[in-house]
Amino acid sequence: MKKNILITLADRKYLNQAKQLFSSVYFNAGWKGDYMLLAHEIPEKDLEWFRKKGILIKKCKPLTNITKKQWELVTLDKFYLFREEMKKWENILFIDIDIIVRASLEELTKIKGFSAVIDFYPTLKEQFLKNKKYKKLEENLENEYDLNSPGFNSGVMAFSSDIIKKQTFSNLKSLAKKYIDFSKHGEQGILNLYFYKKWKNIPISFNFNPLSITNPWRNKKQINLGIIWHFPGTKKPWEIHNSYLYNEWNNNLKKSDLINLKNPINNPKKYNREEILKQSIYIKKRILFYSPLLYIDNLIGRTGIFLKKYSPKFYYFLKNQTMPK
Repeated sequence: MKKNILITLADRKYLNQAKQLFSSVYFNAGWKGDYMLLAHEIPEKDLEWFRKKGILIKKCKPLTNITKKQWELVTLDKFYLFREEMKKWENILFIDIDIIVRASLEELTKIKGFSAVIDFYPTLKEQFLKNKKYKKLEENLENEYDLNSPGFNSGVMAFSSDIIKKQTFSNLKSLAKKYIDFSKHGEQGILNLYFYKKWKNIPISFNFNPLSITNPWRNKKQINLGIIWHFPGTKKPWEIHNSYLYNEWNNNLKKSDLINLKNPINNPKKYNREEILKQSIYIKKRILFYSPLLYIDNLIGRTGIFLKKYSPKFYYFLKNQTMPK
């Protein structure tokens, strides 16, 4: 057993995504700690590949007494990260399967307490639905929490195991029973409530969505920013073929059979703290500049549609894209 452990979560529909993730962690990050898959109702025969590679398996009993929604049932398995059995490791790093890791994660093994990256929708209130039928729950939250305080994205979480207490797992389940139907992003809202004003913000390089600064499906110029690339929306790198993102993702998947945890990669690409902070500041500036342009159709509605139809050159200039031929 190693000092640190890296964990992801999947059901049987996302086994290739889990393989790609572990491959990018092995080859690009040179991860020397343990690897674990939280398995949601995955048949034993489908787990054989992971076991042969030396990847630990934690079979998660679905928390059906909390919710019946299948996608929420899967994501609620993240609560198993906070069971006392996980205290065998000093530091725990959880990463979602819709992620590509591109450089060393060593900095995340030095964290004390609980840390994550602030969410794209940055306040706690934006983690929850705005609906009249949840008015009472919203009032409860307003009485107990400052809903304008920051909220984090649960796709990347790094923490020291000393935060895990005897009642942590059961307390998370209790919070979920109360608020899960009100939570916009499943388990993420619940984790935000549990770690309210207890979490530390880490640089955005560790949870960066390339789609927030450009359109990589059309833009052939490769982005060389970010340590962890996360694709939390509906566009996933394994779905959009003929793009460099798909090629990078697919190459990682193809290399997964070459993973040999007995011989970790010794010289991965690595950034020091100063470089990580500088890169993160630059990413934030790019997001502020590009986001309105990338979503011009949504932001200005019919005006964007009008521009696209009657002045396509100007429309694509605004969106920093090449006009399709």
